[in-house]
Amino acid sequence: MKLNFAGNIVKYFRSSVKGISLLATSLFVAMSIASYNPTDPSMNRASSNDPLNLFGKYGAYIADPLLQFGGIAFCLLLAIMTIIAIRYLLLSPPKHIWINVIAMTAVFFVSSLIFAQIPTAEAWPFYVSMGGITGDFINSFLPENINTYLFFFYCHH
Repeated sequence: MKLNFAGNIVKYFRSSVKGISLLATSLFVAMSIASYNPTDPSMNRASSNDPLNLFGKYGAYIADPLLQFGGIAFCLLLAIMTIIAIRYLLLSPPKHIWINVIAMTAVFFVSSLIFAQIPTAEAWPFYVSMGGITGDFINSFLPENINTYLFFFYCHH
């Protein structure tokens, strides 16, 4: 179906608004996570300190639960969100958004599990692994020697 001039303008405007909104959101969350400081006040930390997060208390209130829930896996989701935002801005939005949502969910769970396998860095400020609560929860259902199984499978194929 061919759109008239006004229809094309509306389509371009809607796609641009979606792209700019997604890009702004992913940049806000990424910069909030990047400037996370464990001494900032948040929903589970009472502190009289002024927040050191780049976006103040709003950034601190977003970064803390995201890092505790999903760990570093949220960085992959933010990268995917940025790619989708750029596609909207280039007027090439994803055709089947539900497939993208399902894929992003799968990427999140798998990457949380992978990051939960990595030894926690000394500078990591949480009691959970770098895969967050999600990675630790999934990891709790796997055999203790899953790394041995994966290594064996990888070496024999």
